[in-house]
Amino acid sequence: LLPRSKDTVFLDYTNMDGIFLHINKFLSNKEKYHARDLLFKTGILLYGPPGTGKSTVARMICSEYKMSMVLIDMSQFSNIDIDYITTSINADDNMYVIVLEDIDRVMDAKDSDKHEAVNKLLQFLDSSSSPTDVIFVATTNHLDRLDPAIIRDGRFDATFNIEDIHKDAAFRMMYSFGLNIDACMEIWKNNNVDGLINPARLQNLILNYQGEKEIDLQEE
Repeated sequence: LLPRSKDTVFLDYTNMDGIFLHINKFLSNKEKYHARDLLFKTGILLYGPPGTGKSTVARMICSEYKMSMVLIDMSQFSNIDIDYITTSINADDNMYVIVLEDIDRVMDAKDSDKHEAVNKLLQFLDSSSSPTDVIFVATTNHLDRLDPAIIRDGRFDATFNIEDIHKDAAFRMMYSFGLNIDACMEIWKNNNVDGLINPARLQNLILNYQGEKEIDLQEE
């Protein structure tokens, strides 16, 4: 996956500031973890509707903190050797971001296997089988599907509701694509719903608007 600068990620400031505040505080406490013989790890859970940038946030964290990403396919989690992943990560002193994309997919296992799959995930997140020097970032569109044991403190220390964005973030996105104030006002006025707009939808609207304007210029 390509890295993403925070300048190209458009969240409401509350979420953006909260994510960086949590990570900075975590990183500044490394000596305290070691002094207590604790694994140096934290978990961030991002939930909300599709198209709001949850996976992009994970890429942003890797980019901004110069960390490598380990992407876990949660639909195949039951078949993954978590001891191998932990051993590989712990083999060096680098920091890693472990992305558990669509973490609710672990609940897709057959009833007979679901308990085992959840227990395996809990071991990966918070046990002697957990890696150290990592930030777990989990994303989900369906928070209500998760077993409560998965999201308790110690497994995920910070939770953020990544929703559709307000006007300020929407305008920052549109300006980043080079749109002027009139174009921004037109797109916002015609497409926001109760003062919110989905970022993925907004990006499509911007690209379509630019395409239409280019055609207009060519025709003139």
